[in-house]
Amino acid sequence: MEGPIGAFVRSIAIFFVLLIFTKILGKREISQLSFIDFVSAITIGDIAANLSYNLEGEMTKGFLSLMVWVFLPFILSYLALHFKWMRRFLNGNPVVVIRQGKVLEDNLRKVRYSIDDLLQQLRQRNIFHVADVEFAVLEASGQMTVLKKADREQPTRRDLSVAAEIRNEPQVVIEDGHINHEALTKANLDPGWLLAELERKGVILSNVFLGQVDSQGNLYLDLYDDTLPVPQSTRRETTLALLKQAQANLELFALATEHPEVKRDFERWAKDAEAVVRMVQPYLRGGGGG
Repeated sequence: MEGPIGAFVRSIAIFFVLLIFTKILGKREISQLSFIDFVSAITIGDIAANLSYNLEGEMTKGFLSLMVWVFLPFILSYLALHFKWMRRFLNGNPVVVIRQGKVLEDNLRKVRYSIDDLLQQLRQRNIFHVADVEFAVLEASGQMTVLKKADREQPTRRDLSVAAEIRNEPQVVIEDGHINHEALTKANLDPGWLLAELERKGVILSNVFLGQVDSQGNLYLDLYDDTLPVPQSTRRETTLALLKQAQANLELFALATEHPEVKRDFERWAKDAEAVVRMVQPYLRGGGGG
């Protein structure tokens, strides 16, 4: 088959053959390709392109060449999995370029890295001082792995003995000025709470482009009118305010009533409410951010 139709048919056939061969070779990111993977990929692409448009070439010879370049890297990769010497031969070894804050110049020269290359790699990892680095290793893939000194690392919740909170996916409760009732249900909230929050913030629903609620009950609003400020209060703060309001109301009822028995009940309930406020206040005050 010759002409444009022949090129079209051959191109489709080559596409599916390459797809099958790619699955045989396995999945790898571009940054993780070894030298042999890189060379093979270029050569296979060139052979496949030649088979697609060179209608005068023999398909049998082309496919034979293609299979050699596909299965040879596959066999070498299999051997590399089982023999360390083969793995080192094909992929090379990681090279330490910084140890305890000191640059190892000889190792830099071995990997043909300049000091500018090294500093650029560090900056990409938000490190601007070589002295902050405990170890920096240039991996066989060409990526650099960096371990900061312990006193330069930011403490984690575990380091501070602070219990980690379970975080769920934020729910989009308002889209283009409309309430998303399904998302509200997933967040264990109701439209009444949402509308009350909008009223308290002085925002109308139709002016909200996006409204999100996180697992802590924080409501984030993005308005169509970006010039309007939006107070980003949290459900925790709202809950604390409601508890304090309930306590204050009970105290007012106790003062307003003249019936001794009812007065004692209101006073007792007010003290219970005060105890609850004291107990939950550390968890609700400023606990949600946003």
